[in-house]
Amino acid sequence: MPHRHHRARLPRLPRRTLAAAAAAVVAGCGIAACGLLPGKTFEDDAVVSKRITAVRLDTHSGGVTVRGGKNGDAVSLHRSVEYHGDRPQGATHRVEDGVLVLGGCGDECSVTYTIDLTPARPQHVRAKTSNGSVTVRMPKGSYDISADTSNGAKHIGLADDPAGRYRLILTTSNGDITAKAA
Repeated sequence: MPHRHHRARLPRLPRRTLAAAAAAVVAGCGIAACGLLPGKTFEDDAVVSKRITAVRLDTHSGGVTVRGGKNGDAVSLHRSVEYHGDRPQGATHRVEDGVLVLGGCGDECSVTYTIDLTPARPQHVRAKTSNGSVTVRMPKGSYDISADTSNGAKHIGLADDPAGRYRLILTTSNGDITAKAA
């Protein structure tokens, strides 16, 4: 005798119950916080005249592009800030003992930086973010490169020399990593 499969019948939920559940999910995560709606954006520029020996990205959401070979004595910094809610105020970068620290701007906010370094480039570039891409364009030189991403591609166009004079540590959990010549 052949075996017959019987499909269990699930109770039907009223439409009001489904609508209430959907509303609770949207309210619980917040439309803007979940990225369902685009945020507001602003951009600005700054000049860093202090001597920079290293660069560190210290944010959970955003990205950085580091370019080398700019003429002059100062480092130029461009940032693009995408946010939800109130516009973030003040600088998101600082210099600590020669290290240019590129910070975040809080919850529901993302900062993407572009840095133009002077020919006297830092000995050490460390870029780490949880959610965003990391791109560095460096002048010719000898680089010891460490690049790690959990969810993204690595495009390394510089020769990796473990004995290199300059150190690049590039890390993201969710995004691509690109390192190439300027």
